Parts: sequence; C-alpha cells; structure tokens
Amino acid sequence: MFWEGKAREQQRHMEFITKEIARLELVSVQHESQVISLSHLEDENDLVSKESEKLKTELSTLHTELSRCDNELVQCKHRIRYQM
Repeated sequence: MFWEGKAREQQRHMEFITKEIARLELVSVQHESQVISLSHLEDENDLVSKESEKLKTELSTLHTELSRCDNELVQCKHRIRYQM
C-alpha cells in the first residue's frame, strides 16, 4: 500500500511536470513570436529614423536656399529702385 501511494504521488508529480512543460513551451512560442514582431518593429523604426534625419537635412537645405533667394530678391528690388 505504501508503494502504491508513492507511485500515485509520483504519477501526479509527473502529470504536473508534463503540464508545466507544455505550458512553458507555449509561453516560449509566444515569446518567440513577440521577439520576431519586435525585431520587425525595430527595423522599421531604424528606417523611419533614417528617413526623418534625411528629411531634416533636406529641410535645412531648403531653408538655406530660401534665405539665399530672399536676399537675392531684396538685392533685385534695390537695383530696380535704383534704376527707376
């Protein structure tokens, strides 16, 4: 009877361990899926950051060009006034 009780206890313990392994495998698969998703998001974020920097540079260049054009326009207005 003692050994039967021990055998049942070990059987319950094995069932618990089996269920726990299955649960942990499922959690592992879910985590792997999340890691893949986060990896894709990280790649997309890198691309967006690079594009943002590129756009900031282009905007700065355009501001500089606009300023230069404004100065040129003022000079042209002065020439026109001088010639009139």
